[in-house]
Amino acid sequence: VEALIDRGIAEKGKVGVTGTSYGGYSSWYAITKAPHLFTAAVPICGMTDLVVDYETTRP
Repeated sequence: VEALIDRGIAEKGKVGVTGTSYGGYSSWYAITKAPHLFTAAVPICGMTDLVVDYETTRP
């Protein structure tokens, strides 16, 4: 994201992230680890507890 902002492809303060399933988890992760980069996040069906997901999801 920083490279896109540096190149003028994305505008600082106007970048969002979204995803479904593991992409939803990645959206949660992104806004907690790099809140300075993302103005919005839309996690769809994103798990929030990996331990519970691991214990309750069948292969």
